[in-house]
Amino acid sequence: MTEIRAGLKGSFGIGLLTGILAIIIVLGIQFALLRELSVFNTGLGLWVLATEFVATAALLLALVLVGSFLSPRVQRQSGSRTPWVVYHILLGLACFAAFTLGVNNGLTFDVKYSTYATKAGINFLNLQYLNGAVIWTTLLLTALFMLSDPRISSVTGSDGKRHFYMHSKLLGILRLLFRTNLGAIMQSTRRSYYESGPRPSFDWDIGETPDHAVLSKNGKLQWNDKFPVSSPPFLAWTTIKFLLALGIAAAIANDIALRFVTIQNILSKQTAPGSHKYRTTSQSSQQDYRELTKCRRLSASTTSSHLKSSSSSCQ
Repeated sequence: MTEIRAGLKGSFGIGLLTGILAIIIVLGIQFALLRELSVFNTGLGLWVLATEFVATAALLLALVLVGSFLSPRVQRQSGSRTPWVVYHILLGLACFAAFTLGVNNGLTFDVKYSTYATKAGINFLNLQYLNGAVIWTTLLLTALFMLSDPRISSVTGSDGKRHFYMHSKLLGILRLLFRTNLGAIMQSTRRSYYESGPRPSFDWDIGETPDHAVLSKNGKLQWNDKFPVSSPPFLAWTTIKFLLALGIAAAIANDIALRFVTIQNILSKQTAPGSHKYRTTSQSSQQDYRELTKCRRLSASTTSSHLKSSSSSCQ
């Protein structure tokens, strides 16, 4: 059992290292090419490029973690190297797609940036991202989503050494269902309709270390939702959670940033020197209402006089 675990860890490390090197090479070449464009030579353009690189790297890293985690297990069951071949083919296709889409998006940004600057004298990035407020809002919202449950603890593992563990309720439930013999119990329940026999008892994977699904402390059972920070399942779930947080933050960042900038501009105008010379909101709204009423009366009188003149001409 120890040899199998060591082999899995070694295979996982090799697959993970290969994937990370491929991501670094692809993003490095893409960064060198996109830096030649004028749009990414500005400060805000670099922030936009960094945000896109983070999202692309997270997607590729999720594929690398899942592939490196599943390939050695499927290889151990089938005895062939086909899972590794499929993993490297998918990794190559994903890197090629990420490189192509990244370059195309960069060229599209550069065309818009140059067109707006030369034709209308407008900075497209400042207009699109509200002088960087959208970028900062996206990053802050993503950080808030990721740190919504920042519980971390240092616990002694099965090897007798202390490790850092993070909490994840979803992974805890999946581990509990995966390590129990629930499948065998359900099969025996189906067979009991046709043939009689003893039913297996539940096996909850109980232990005293946080590597088990259920913890036993002082004669009490406790559901375990702790995972090592460096474990493949936790890294994969953290990457997926980061992508979800980044997608949600990017979807709502525009509205939040626009409201923040609007409030900031209003407050800056009210606190600016000489702002007492301007009309208050109530006074301006009352005067606008009076002007609108006058316009309506004038329009009504003009219409009625026009009708009278037209009727007299018909007579």
